[in-house]
Amino acid sequence: MATYELFTPEQEIEQTKITDRMGLGSAVLLANARWFTRVRWIVISIFVLTGLVGSLFSDHIEALGLKPPATWPLMLAGVLLVVNVLFVVVSRRLDENSSAGKINTFSSFVYLF
Repeated sequence: MATYELFTPEQEIEQTKITDRMGLGSAVLLANARWFTRVRWIVISIFVLTGLVGSLFSDHIEALGLKPPATWPLMLAGVLLVVNVLFVVVSRRLDENSSAGKINTFSSFVYLF
């Protein structure tokens, strides 16, 4: 049978104190960040493909009654490409013993990009 334990407010504060090693480990955070980097490569390729199709086949797309996107997908892919390359360069210096995942590092915000 399962039980549920209630804590007093003092015990609750003691239980919720955050330490450096609490939560997911650095290896898990680093693996997640690298996975998101791979997903961004896929998104970049989709934007490049969309921009190229919009540029090369604009007459065919307009014949269907659609307005082809030509410039904004390529510009967005360029921005994402620069951000992704910078992150790959920086992430190569990270390993399990680095400070990845601590609040004062950039890797906590990698999921925003």
